Amino acid sequence: AMARDLGLKARFQEVAILPDWEQRGDTLVLNRHVNARVWLGSGGQQSVDFASRGAAAGGLRERVISDHRAAAHFHSNLAVEKLQAGDARAAFLHMAKGLREDPAFVPLWVNLGALYSRHGHPQQAERAWLEAVRRAPGEVAAASNLALLYQRRGDAPRAASWAERARYHRARNPYFRYVLAQQALASGQPDLALAHLDAAIRAEPGEPRFQALRSSVQLQLEGPRGGRG
Repeated sequence: AMARDLGLKARFQEVAILPDWEQRGDTLVLNRHVNARVWLGSGGQQSVDFASRGAAAGGLRERVISDHRAAAHFHSNLAVEKLQAGDARAAFLHMAKGLREDPAFVPLWVNLGALYSRHGHPQQAERAWLEAVRRAPGEVAAASNLALLYQRRGDAPRAASWAERARYHRARNPYFRYVLAQQALASGQPDLALAHLDAAIRAEPGEPRFQALRSSVQLQLEGPRGGRG
């Protein structure tokens, strides 16, 4: 907004950060990140970020988004804050506003399902999560929630089907595999870390963090090399 007020061309960007889960009370929150790209005329263009985990940290993939998508992010953030404060009505209103801005913003459908489920409306929760996976077939959170919903209903076949779907897409998420590689390395399993990194690189070959960690693991597996005088 400040850049535009000065007459500069500026757009919002989504930034591909590593999976960043945070426990807030009884809710597990997946953090996402947005920054800005400003065009400086003959000076080129520049990403502007106020968080260390954003593009300022370097090497992160960015994607320009519409103002409507940015507004959906904004209302999603406010909805989670209201939910944590126990104000379900305000949370619902922010989710509704966000979906009016951008009905394709899948995290809001996931959050809406969680809100319905928490307040005893399983059928509405089911519809919201089914809409999430309709719009994004690889949406793991919605699939996991549907598995739990059907398990509580006693519908074992559906529960197993959605749980398997969640596992399938989670295993094919390159950033999830990168985190697993880090965990494997920390627990002294470099071979397993290498396998996870190879899978991540096959899915996202242009991600520099995957390549850098793979080089480090490869050096660790090869061990120190001596020389002759």
